[in-house]
Amino acid sequence: MERRRRAHRLPLYEGRTYQRALKALARNLKRLRVEREWTQEQASEACGLGVRALQALELGERNVTLVTLAQVADGFGVSLATLLA
Repeated sequence: MERRRRAHRLPLYEGRTYQRALKALARNLKRLRVEREWTQEQASEACGLGVRALQALELGERNVTLVTLAQVADGFGVSLATLLA
């Protein structure tokens, strides 16, 4: 199977389902961090991510992989479903 070039994949990121999931992740990530009274630095350390990566996720600015979702879920001690609800 031929790998798609980035330009061909861009419309996939504009889909309604993808955008809803990204917004839900951003909202839930920030809510969980605030509930724990963590700074972004503390949260990024718990998740094994860089601070900028966590900031981008909280703002819904970053394409997220399943590996990153799993890291975030483990860092916060929640399920993937909780992050995407």
